[in-house]
Amino acid sequence: MARNRMSAQQIADKWKRRSAAASQDYQQGVSTATGWADGALRAVPRTHAGLQAAIAENRIAAGVQAAGDDKWKRAATTRGVQNYASGINAGVDNMARGAQKVLSMLAEADAATANIDTTTLEGRLEKARVHALTMAAAKRRMRSGG
Repeated sequence: MARNRMSAQQIADKWKRRSAAASQDYQQGVSTATGWADGALRAVPRTHAGLQAAIAENRIAAGVQAAGDDKWKRAATTRGVQNYASGINAGVDNMARGAQKVLSMLAEADAATANIDTTTLEGRLEKARVHALTMAAAKRRMRSGG
């Protein structure tokens, strides 16, 4: 007896309906999950190994060539556009925290260079040097958690 099978479009449409209906379950699962960071950190060596294998076996380039510009553009102008604003809105607090760190680093560099005489070329070069070194030191401290 022959089975009636759904078409590819019917399967895709069903997947879309069911996935949309599961968004509340997804949110609840994320809300109650624990240990994400520990698991992600344990997976770092496997991630690196997998990425290196993909590079060595040319799978990344093959995937890019198989997808091509049209697939990328189609995804970017549909999913990408839909997710762009919501991603920006979700990241506002992170952006503010990051901007505050940069502003603090700039204030430190400004203070370090405030009394440098910039009436000569040498003075302006010295101010640029001190500014760059102060920013680099602040960035190192930030990365090390200091």
